[in-house]
Amino acid sequence: MRIASLLPAATEIVSALGLRESLAARTFECPAPGVPVVVDTAIPTGLDPRQIDDWVGERARAGLPMYELDRAALRELDPDLILTQDLCRVSPPPRWRLGRDTPTSRISPARSRPSPASPPRP
Repeated sequence: MRIASLLPAATEIVSALGLRESLAARTFECPAPGVPVVVDTAIPTGLDPRQIDDWVGERARAGLPMYELDRAALRELDPDLILTQDLCRVSPPPRWRLGRDTPTSRISPARSRPSPASPPRP
C-alpha cells in the first residue's frame, strides 16, 4: 500500500504502526526524511513574527490556503490512501483542497471528533 500523509500527526501514526516503508508522500513538516514532499508552506520567507501574523490573517480572510499542494507530484506518486484532515481551514490541506482530480475514495480525513455538520461514521 502506498500512503500519502498530508498531516504530521498521521505520519507519526503510520510510522508507529510499522508502516513507514509504505509512505509515498508527506508534507514539509512530516518527520519522514527521504519521503517526497508534496505539501509546502505558502508563507514567504524572511517575514518577522508580526508580518507572518498579518499574512496569515489576510490569507484566512481571503479563503486562501496556508499550504501549497503539488497536485502533479501527488498524482505521479499515485498513493492508494491519502491521509489528511477536515477540521481546520488553516492547517495542512483539507480534503476539499485536493481538487476534483483526486479520487475521493483514496482520501481518509483524520478526525479527533466528528464535526457538527458531518454524520456519524459507521
